[in-house]
Amino acid sequence: MWFEVRVSDARARVTSVAIMAASAAEARQQALQMRYVPLAVKPQRASAAWWDRLDIDLFAEELRILVAAGITLVEAIEGLAEREERATPKRVLADLARQLREGAALSAAMERHPRSFPPLFVGVVRSAETTSDLPQALGKYLDYSSHLRTVRSRVTSASMYPCILLTAGAAVTLFMMVYVVPQFAAVYQNSGRVLPWGSRVLLEAGVFLKAQWPWLSLAAALATAVAWWRVSAVDPGQRWLALLRHAPGCRRAAHTIVLSRLYRTLAMLLAGGIVVREALRMAKPVVDPAQRGALDRARALVEGGQDCSQALADVGLCTPLALRMLRAGERSGSLAEMLARTAQFHEHETSVWVERLSSVVAPLFMVAVSLVIGVVVWFLYAPIFSASGALR
Repeated sequence: MWFEVRVSDARARVTSVAIMAASAAEARQQALQMRYVPLAVKPQRASAAWWDRLDIDLFAEELRILVAAGITLVEAIEGLAEREERATPKRVLADLARQLREGAALSAAMERHPRSFPPLFVGVVRSAETTSDLPQALGKYLDYSSHLRTVRSRVTSASMYPCILLTAGAAVTLFMMVYVVPQFAAVYQNSGRVLPWGSRVLLEAGVFLKAQWPWLSLAAALATAVAWWRVSAVDPGQRWLALLRHAPGCRRAAHTIVLSRLYRTLAMLLAGGIVVREALRMAKPVVDPAQRGALDRARALVEGGQDCSQALADVGLCTPLALRMLRAGERSGSLAEMLARTAQFHEHETSVWVERLSSVVAPLFMVAVSLVIGVVVWFLYAPIFSASGALR
Protein backbone atom coordinates (compact mmCIF):
# COMPACT_ATOMS: atom_id res chain seq x y z
CA MET A 1 0.00 0.00 0.00
CA TRP A 2 0.98 3.66 -0.33
CA PHE A 3 2.55 5.62 2.50
CA GLU A 4 3.07 9.37 2.72
CA VAL A 5 6.49 9.91 4.27
CA ARG A 6 7.44 13.30 5.63
CA VAL A 7 11.19 13.61 5.00
CA SER A 8 14.13 15.98 5.17
CA ASP A 9 16.45 16.08 2.16
CA ALA A 10 20.20 16.78 1.92
CA ARG A 11 19.56 20.55 2.09
CA ALA A 12 17.45 20.18 5.25
CA ARG A 13 14.28 20.98 3.34
CA VAL A 14 11.14 19.23 4.62
CA THR A 15 8.95 17.65 1.98
CA SER A 16 6.64 14.67 1.43
CA VAL A 17 7.21 11.64 -0.77
CA ALA A 18 4.84 8.80 -1.63
CA ILE A 19 6.30 5.33 -1.17
CA MET A 20 4.70 1.96 -1.84
CA ALA A 21 5.64 -0.60 0.81
CA ALA A 22 4.20 -3.51 2.75
CA SER A 23 4.49 -1.70 6.10
CA ALA A 24 5.38 1.63 7.63
CA ALA A 25 8.78 0.28 8.70
CA GLU A 26 9.57 -0.74 5.12
CA ALA A 27 8.46 2.68 3.86
CA ARG A 28 10.81 4.32 6.36
CA GLN A 29 13.64 2.05 5.22
CA GLN A 30 13.01 2.90 1.57
CA ALA A 31 13.11 6.62 2.43
CA LEU A 32 16.53 6.09 4.02
CA GLN A 33 17.73 4.27 0.90
CA MET A 34 16.56 7.26 -1.16
CA ARG A 35 18.92 9.41 0.94
CA TYR A 36 16.13 11.08 2.90
CA VAL A 37 15.72 11.45 6.65
CA PRO A 38 12.20 10.15 7.45
CA LEU A 39 10.28 12.27 9.95
CA ALA A 40 6.76 10.83 9.88
CA VAL A 41 4.97 8.00 8.07
CA LYS A 42 1.24 7.60 7.51
CA PRO A 43 -0.82 5.37 5.21
CA GLN A 44 -2.20 6.90 2.07
CA ARG A 45 -4.23 5.70 -0.86
CA ALA A 46 -3.33 6.49 -4.41
CA SER A 47 -5.60 9.30 -5.55
CA ALA A 48 -4.84 9.34 -9.27
CA ALA A 49 -7.22 7.25 -11.34
CA TRP A 50 -5.84 4.78 -13.84
CA TRP A 51 -6.61 7.11 -16.76
CA ASP A 52 -4.69 9.97 -15.09
CA ARG A 53 -1.40 8.14 -14.58
CA LEU A 54 1.80 8.34 -16.53
CA ASP A 55 2.24 5.40 -18.91
CA ILE A 56 5.83 4.36 -18.19
CA ASP A 57 6.23 2.21 -21.32
CA LEU A 58 4.90 4.96 -23.61
CA PHE A 59 7.05 7.56 -21.86
CA ALA A 60 10.18 5.40 -22.18
CA GLU A 61 9.54 4.71 -25.88
CA GLU A 62 8.91 8.36 -26.75
CA LEU A 63 11.87 9.59 -24.70
CA ARG A 64 14.13 6.99 -26.34
CA ILE A 65 13.11 8.12 -29.83
CA LEU A 66 13.53 11.82 -29.05
CA VAL A 67 16.93 11.47 -27.37
CA ALA A 68 18.21 9.13 -30.11
CA ALA A 69 17.17 11.78 -32.66
CA GLY A 70 19.56 14.27 -31.07
CA ILE A 71 17.10 16.31 -28.98
CA THR A 72 18.43 17.27 -25.57
CA LEU A 73 16.93 15.57 -22.55
CA VAL A 74 15.38 18.76 -21.18
CA GLU A 75 13.82 19.69 -24.51
CA ALA A 76 12.47 16.16 -24.98
CA ILE A 77 10.76 16.11 -21.59
CA GLU A 78 9.45 19.65 -22.05
CA GLY A 79 7.98 18.64 -25.39
CA LEU A 80 6.29 15.62 -23.86
CA ALA A 81 4.91 17.81 -21.06
CA GLU A 82 3.52 20.37 -23.51
CA ARG A 83 1.80 17.67 -25.54
CA GLU A 84 0.31 15.93 -22.49
CA GLU A 85 -3.34 16.77 -21.77
CA ARG A 86 -3.86 14.80 -18.56
CA ALA A 87 -3.25 16.73 -15.34
CA THR A 88 -1.04 14.35 -13.36
CA PRO A 89 1.39 13.33 -16.14
CA LYS A 90 1.67 16.95 -17.29
CA ARG A 91 2.55 18.10 -13.78
CA VAL A 92 5.08 15.31 -13.28
CA LEU A 93 6.85 15.90 -16.60
CA ALA A 94 6.93 19.67 -16.05
CA ASP A 95 8.55 19.11 -12.67
CA LEU A 96 11.12 16.77 -14.24
CA ALA A 97 12.06 19.45 -16.78
CA ARG A 98 12.33 22.08 -14.06
CA GLN A 99 14.64 19.93 -11.92
CA LEU A 100 16.81 19.09 -14.93
CA ARG A 101 17.23 22.79 -15.70
CA GLU A 102 18.27 23.31 -12.08
CA GLY A 103 21.05 20.77 -12.54
CA ALA A 104 19.51 17.63 -11.00
CA ALA A 105 20.11 14.21 -12.51
CA LEU A 106 17.17 12.57 -14.24
CA SER A 107 17.12 9.61 -11.84
CA ALA A 108 17.14 11.94 -8.82
CA ALA A 109 14.29 13.97 -10.32
CA MET A 110 12.28 10.79 -10.93
CA GLU A 111 12.80 9.64 -7.33
CA ARG A 112 10.70 12.61 -6.20
CA HIS A 113 7.70 11.05 -8.02
CA PRO A 114 7.67 7.41 -6.87
CA ARG A 115 4.01 6.97 -7.86
CA SER A 116 4.85 7.73 -11.47
CA PHE A 117 8.31 6.17 -11.73
CA PRO A 118 8.87 2.77 -10.04
CA PRO A 119 12.27 2.11 -8.42
CA LEU A 120 13.16 -0.34 -11.16
CA PHE A 121 12.76 2.26 -13.89
CA VAL A 122 14.71 4.80 -11.83
CA GLY A 123 17.51 2.25 -11.44
CA VAL A 124 17.68 1.70 -15.19
CA VAL A 125 17.93 5.46 -15.77
CA ARG A 126 20.63 5.75 -13.08
CA SER A 127 22.66 3.01 -14.75
CA ALA A 128 22.33 4.89 -18.07
CA GLU A 129 23.70 8.04 -16.44
CA THR A 130 26.98 6.24 -15.76
CA THR A 131 27.28 4.96 -19.33
CA SER A 132 25.78 8.05 -21.05
CA ASP A 133 23.61 5.81 -23.24
CA LEU A 134 20.04 6.53 -22.22
CA PRO A 135 18.36 5.28 -25.45
CA GLN A 136 19.96 1.84 -25.11
CA ALA A 137 18.98 1.57 -21.44
CA LEU A 138 15.41 2.58 -22.21
CA GLY A 139 15.33 0.00 -25.01
CA LYS A 140 16.39 -2.72 -22.56
CA TYR A 141 13.65 -1.65 -20.16
CA LEU A 142 11.06 -1.78 -22.95
CA ASP A 143 12.19 -5.30 -23.91
CA TYR A 144 11.95 -6.31 -20.26
CA SER A 145 8.45 -4.82 -19.94
CA SER A 146 7.38 -6.56 -23.14
CA HIS A 147 8.46 -9.94 -21.74
CA LEU A 148 6.45 -9.35 -18.56
CA ARG A 149 3.37 -8.30 -20.52
CA THR A 150 3.64 -11.44 -22.65
CA VAL A 151 3.59 -13.72 -19.61
CA ARG A 152 0.71 -11.80 -18.04
CA SER A 153 -1.31 -11.80 -21.26
CA ARG A 154 -0.90 -15.57 -21.62
CA VAL A 155 -2.25 -16.19 -18.14
CA THR A 156 -5.06 -13.65 -18.62
CA SER A 157 -6.08 -15.03 -22.01
CA ALA A 158 -6.13 -18.59 -20.69
CA SER A 159 -8.35 -17.63 -17.77
CA MET A 160 -10.70 -15.40 -19.78
CA TYR A 161 -12.83 -18.12 -21.38
CA PRO A 162 -13.38 -20.16 -18.17
CA CYS A 163 -14.31 -16.95 -16.31
CA ILE A 164 -16.79 -15.93 -19.00
CA LEU A 165 -18.27 -19.43 -19.04
CA LEU A 166 -18.57 -19.52 -15.26
CA THR A 167 -20.13 -16.03 -15.14
CA ALA A 168 -22.66 -16.84 -17.86
CA GLY A 169 -23.58 -20.12 -16.19
CA ALA A 170 -24.00 -18.44 -12.80
CA ALA A 171 -26.17 -15.72 -14.36
CA VAL A 172 -28.43 -18.25 -16.10
CA THR A 173 -28.73 -20.34 -12.94
CA LEU A 174 -29.54 -17.30 -10.82
CA PHE A 175 -32.20 -16.14 -13.29
CA MET A 176 -33.83 -19.54 -13.25
CA MET A 177 -33.76 -19.75 -9.44
CA VAL A 178 -35.10 -16.22 -8.86
CA TYR A 179 -37.67 -15.95 -11.67
CA VAL A 180 -38.43 -19.26 -13.40
CA VAL A 181 -38.52 -21.56 -10.36
CA PRO A 182 -40.98 -19.37 -8.36
CA GLN A 183 -43.33 -19.40 -11.39
CA PHE A 184 -43.35 -23.18 -11.40
CA ALA A 185 -43.77 -23.19 -7.60
CA ALA A 186 -47.01 -21.21 -7.92
CA VAL A 187 -48.35 -23.63 -10.53
CA TYR A 188 -47.43 -26.77 -8.57
CA GLN A 189 -48.81 -25.33 -5.32
CA ASN A 190 -52.27 -25.03 -6.83
CA SER A 191 -52.17 -28.50 -8.37
CA GLY A 192 -52.39 -30.34 -5.04
CA ARG A 193 -50.01 -33.05 -6.19
CA VAL A 194 -47.24 -34.54 -4.03
CA LEU A 195 -43.95 -33.48 -5.55
CA PRO A 196 -40.68 -35.45 -5.58
CA TRP A 197 -38.28 -34.41 -2.83
CA GLY A 198 -35.78 -32.90 -5.28
CA SER A 199 -38.43 -30.71 -6.83
CA ARG A 200 -39.68 -29.62 -3.39
CA VAL A 201 -36.20 -28.58 -2.31
CA LEU A 202 -35.61 -26.70 -5.56
CA LEU A 203 -38.95 -24.89 -5.42
CA GLU A 204 -38.50 -23.91 -1.78
CA ALA A 205 -35.02 -22.60 -2.55
CA GLY A 206 -36.38 -20.56 -5.46
CA VAL A 207 -39.19 -19.07 -3.35
CA PHE A 208 -36.71 -18.21 -0.59
CA LEU A 209 -34.30 -16.51 -3.01
CA LYS A 210 -37.11 -14.45 -4.54
CA ALA A 211 -38.42 -13.37 -1.12
CA GLN A 212 -34.97 -12.46 0.20
CA TRP A 213 -33.67 -11.00 -3.05
CA PRO A 214 -33.21 -7.39 -1.76
CA TRP A 215 -31.18 -8.53 1.26
CA LEU A 216 -29.16 -10.99 -0.77
CA SER A 217 -28.40 -8.26 -3.32
CA LEU A 218 -27.25 -5.97 -0.52
CA ALA A 219 -25.02 -8.70 0.92
CA ALA A 220 -23.53 -9.37 -2.53
CA ALA A 221 -22.88 -5.65 -3.02
CA LEU A 222 -21.15 -5.41 0.37
CA ALA A 223 -19.04 -8.49 -0.36
CA THR A 224 -18.05 -6.99 -3.73
CA ALA A 225 -17.12 -3.69 -2.08
CA VAL A 226 -14.98 -5.45 0.53
CA ALA A 227 -13.26 -7.55 -2.14
CA TRP A 228 -12.58 -4.45 -4.23
CA TRP A 229 -11.16 -2.65 -1.19
CA ARG A 230 -8.85 -5.58 -0.48
CA VAL A 231 -7.73 -5.76 -4.10
CA SER A 232 -7.15 -2.00 -4.36
CA ALA A 233 -4.74 -2.20 -1.40
CA VAL A 234 -2.49 -4.52 -3.40
CA ASP A 235 0.24 -3.19 -5.69
CA PRO A 236 -1.38 -2.87 -9.17
CA GLY A 237 1.46 -4.86 -10.68
CA GLN A 238 0.85 -7.72 -8.23
CA ARG A 239 -2.95 -8.00 -8.36
CA TRP A 240 -3.18 -10.63 -11.08
CA LEU A 241 -0.50 -12.68 -9.34
CA ALA A 242 -2.33 -12.39 -6.02
CA LEU A 243 -5.50 -13.74 -7.65
CA LEU A 244 -3.56 -16.55 -9.32
CA ARG A 245 -1.88 -17.45 -6.04
CA HIS A 246 -5.23 -17.95 -4.32
CA ALA A 247 -6.66 -20.07 -7.15
CA PRO A 248 -6.76 -23.81 -6.40
CA GLY A 249 -3.69 -25.62 -7.69
CA CYS A 250 -2.01 -22.48 -9.00
CA ARG A 251 0.31 -21.54 -6.12
CA ARG A 252 3.35 -23.29 -7.61
CA ALA A 253 2.79 -21.69 -11.02
CA ALA A 254 2.46 -18.26 -9.39
CA HIS A 255 5.77 -18.81 -7.59
CA THR A 256 7.42 -19.78 -10.89
CA ILE A 257 6.11 -16.62 -12.55
CA VAL A 258 7.50 -14.51 -9.69
CA LEU A 259 10.90 -16.18 -10.03
CA SER A 260 11.00 -15.61 -13.79
CA ARG A 261 10.18 -11.92 -13.24
CA LEU A 262 12.87 -11.69 -10.60
CA TYR A 263 15.53 -13.31 -12.79
CA ARG A 264 14.69 -11.17 -15.80
CA THR A 265 14.77 -8.03 -13.66
CA LEU A 266 18.15 -8.93 -12.19
CA ALA A 267 19.46 -9.74 -15.67
CA MET A 268 18.44 -6.34 -16.99
CA LEU A 269 19.94 -4.49 -14.03
CA LEU A 270 23.23 -6.42 -14.06
CA ALA A 271 23.55 -5.93 -17.82
CA GLY A 272 23.17 -2.20 -17.19
CA GLY A 273 26.19 -2.16 -14.90
CA ILE A 274 24.45 -2.23 -11.52
CA VAL A 275 26.16 -4.33 -8.86
CA VAL A 276 24.42 -7.43 -7.50
CA ARG A 277 23.52 -6.11 -4.05
CA GLU A 278 21.98 -2.93 -5.51
CA ALA A 279 20.13 -4.97 -8.16
CA LEU A 280 18.62 -7.14 -5.42
CA ARG A 281 17.33 -4.01 -3.69
CA MET A 282 15.83 -2.56 -6.87
CA ALA A 283 14.15 -5.86 -7.75
CA LYS A 284 12.01 -5.88 -4.60
CA PRO A 285 8.87 -4.44 -6.30
CA VAL A 286 8.62 -7.39 -8.72
CA VAL A 287 8.29 -10.06 -6.01
CA ASP A 288 5.45 -10.67 -3.59
CA PRO A 289 5.32 -8.46 -0.47
CA ALA A 290 5.84 -11.60 1.63
CA GLN A 291 9.02 -12.42 -0.32
CA ARG A 292 10.64 -9.00 -0.09
CA GLY A 293 12.06 -9.90 3.30
CA ALA A 294 13.66 -12.97 1.72
CA LEU A 295 15.20 -10.75 -0.95
CA ASP A 296 16.61 -8.50 1.79
CA ARG A 297 18.18 -11.56 3.43
CA ALA A 298 19.66 -12.62 0.10
CA ARG A 299 21.14 -9.15 -0.28
CA ALA A 300 22.68 -9.39 3.20
CA LEU A 301 24.22 -12.75 2.30
CA VAL A 302 25.68 -11.28 -0.89
CA GLU A 303 27.13 -8.37 1.06
CA GLY A 304 28.67 -10.95 3.38
CA GLY A 305 30.56 -12.49 0.47
CA GLN A 306 28.22 -15.30 -0.63
CA ASP A 307 27.51 -15.96 -4.30
CA CYS A 308 24.23 -14.61 -5.66
CA SER A 309 23.04 -18.07 -6.74
CA GLN A 310 23.57 -19.62 -3.31
CA ALA A 311 22.09 -16.60 -1.55
CA LEU A 312 18.88 -16.87 -3.60
CA ALA A 313 18.75 -20.61 -2.98
CA ASP A 314 19.18 -20.17 0.79
CA VAL A 315 16.15 -17.84 1.01
CA GLY A 316 13.91 -19.96 -1.23
CA LEU A 317 14.08 -17.80 -4.37
CA CYS A 318 15.86 -20.30 -6.58
CA THR A 319 14.76 -23.64 -8.01
CA PRO A 320 17.29 -26.52 -8.19
CA LEU A 321 17.63 -26.16 -11.96
CA ALA A 322 17.97 -22.39 -11.72
CA LEU A 323 20.69 -22.84 -9.10
CA ARG A 324 22.74 -24.95 -11.50
CA MET A 325 22.31 -22.45 -14.33
CA LEU A 326 23.21 -19.46 -12.17
CA ARG A 327 26.30 -21.22 -10.81
CA ALA A 328 27.41 -21.87 -14.37
CA GLY A 329 26.91 -18.18 -15.14
CA GLU A 330 28.96 -17.14 -12.13
CA ARG A 331 31.81 -19.47 -13.12
CA SER A 332 31.87 -18.11 -16.68
CA GLY A 333 31.42 -14.48 -15.65
CA SER A 334 28.10 -14.17 -17.54
CA LEU A 335 25.62 -14.07 -14.67
CA ALA A 336 23.35 -11.53 -16.39
CA GLU A 337 23.06 -13.66 -19.52
CA MET A 338 22.39 -16.80 -17.49
CA LEU A 339 19.73 -15.02 -15.44
CA ALA A 340 17.98 -14.07 -18.68
CA ARG A 341 18.16 -17.67 -19.92
CA THR A 342 16.82 -18.96 -16.62
CA ALA A 343 13.93 -16.51 -16.83
CA GLN A 344 13.24 -17.66 -20.39
CA PHE A 345 13.21 -21.29 -19.24
CA HIS A 346 10.69 -20.55 -16.48
CA GLU A 347 8.55 -18.50 -18.86
CA HIS A 348 8.42 -21.46 -21.24
CA GLU A 349 7.46 -23.67 -18.31
CA THR A 350 4.68 -21.23 -17.45
CA SER A 351 3.43 -21.21 -21.05
CA VAL A 352 3.20 -25.01 -21.09
CA TRP A 353 1.34 -24.97 -17.76
CA VAL A 354 -1.10 -22.34 -19.04
CA GLU A 355 -1.86 -24.31 -22.20
CA ARG A 356 -2.46 -27.50 -20.25
CA LEU A 357 -4.61 -25.75 -17.68
CA SER A 358 -6.76 -24.02 -20.27
CA SER A 359 -7.28 -27.28 -22.15
CA VAL A 360 -8.56 -28.96 -18.96
CA VAL A 361 -10.34 -26.22 -17.01
CA ALA A 362 -12.57 -24.93 -19.82
CA PRO A 363 -14.19 -28.32 -20.57
CA LEU A 364 -14.59 -29.03 -16.86
CA PHE A 365 -16.35 -25.70 -16.32
CA MET A 366 -18.58 -26.36 -19.32
CA VAL A 367 -19.55 -29.77 -17.98
CA ALA A 368 -20.16 -28.37 -14.48
CA VAL A 369 -22.35 -25.52 -15.73
CA SER A 370 -24.30 -27.90 -17.99
CA LEU A 371 -24.87 -30.31 -15.10
CA VAL A 372 -26.13 -27.57 -12.77
CA ILE A 373 -28.55 -26.17 -15.34
CA GLY A 374 -29.59 -29.68 -16.34
CA VAL A 375 -30.35 -30.64 -12.71
CA VAL A 376 -32.43 -27.49 -12.23
CA VAL A 377 -34.43 -28.15 -15.41
CA TRP A 378 -34.92 -31.83 -14.52
CA PHE A 379 -36.30 -31.10 -11.05
CA LEU A 380 -38.58 -28.43 -12.52
CA TYR A 381 -40.14 -30.80 -15.00
CA ALA A 382 -40.00 -33.98 -12.91
CA PRO A 383 -43.60 -33.51 -11.61
CA ILE A 384 -44.81 -33.05 -15.18
CA PHE A 385 -43.02 -36.22 -16.29
CA SER A 386 -44.50 -38.19 -13.36
CA ALA A 387 -47.99 -36.83 -14.11
CA SER A 388 -47.77 -37.80 -17.78
CA GLY A 389 -46.62 -41.30 -16.76
CA ALA A 390 -49.65 -41.66 -14.44
CA LEU A 391 -52.04 -40.63 -17.24
CA ARG A 392 -50.69 -43.41 -19.43
